[in-house]
Amino acid sequence: MTLAINARFQSRPVTGVERFAGEVMARLGEPNRLLAPGRRLPSFSGHLWEQIRLPQMLRAGELLWSPANTGPLAVEAQVVTICDASPLDHPEWISRSLAAWYRW
Repeated sequence: MTLAINARFQSRPVTGVERFAGEVMARLGEPNRLLAPGRRLPSFSGHLWEQIRLPQMLRAGELLWSPANTGPLAVEAQVVTICDASPLDHPEWISRSLAAWYRW
């Protein structure tokens, strides 16, 4: 089984989640396939890419690993790593729109 990696995190500034995802990805070895937007996308555009375009990029039989807290809702064969649940416990620490997104 091929592992497809939701590499949207590579289009964002490096913080803890992005560093974690990059370090794990570097140690996974082959075979794996990176799926990333072609350019840096602002937050909302990045979420749209992840929900709409990313599922279309998957091949039959691939398992998707989404290492940075979110993944496409339409993909069943997926592992999502939740690195930080503080947006759920402390939504006041982030923007209202992002807190609503995480609750959803």
